[in-house]
Amino acid sequence: MNLVGVYLFGSLTYGDFNLQRSDIDLVAVLNEPASTTEINKYQSILELLKERFPKWSKRVEVSYTPLEMFSSTDPPGKRPYFGDGRFWPDAQYGNEWIINNFLLYKHGITLLGPDIKSLMKEPGIEEVRKASVKDLYKEWEPILRAIVSV
Repeated sequence: MNLVGVYLFGSLTYGDFNLQRSDIDLVAVLNEPASTTEINKYQSILELLKERFPKWSKRVEVSYTPLEMFSSTDPPGKRPYFGDGRFWPDAQYGNEWIINNFLLYKHGITLLGPDIKSLMKEPGIEEVRKASVKDLYKEWEPILRAIVSV
């Protein structure tokens, strides 16, 4: 079996969840990158989620991350990802990688498998700060500039 474990992280785990707007963040850790067959199964499962729980279909995020990716603090590449009601078989990780890993390590809840702390080293706060600054300039500054110029 390729699945190592499934972990809950994000606002639900650190007490900032808002029922009206928050999403549910999950990471499925895999022994190896997902095969085409596995990707098709993941997509089918998420389509079932959309049918059975339409209210939550755009508020659940699942990243299928190979274990080897946790050895790097740099955004490691692509993985299958479900978010905002859509499935991407090869979504690129960005600056959120180290930030999410920090939250996963500090607040993650094991739903299935070994404790996440046994699978990864704790991300350093300095790396998180650097990623947050990059995220601010790359993701948020253009949005703020657009709002101010309106």
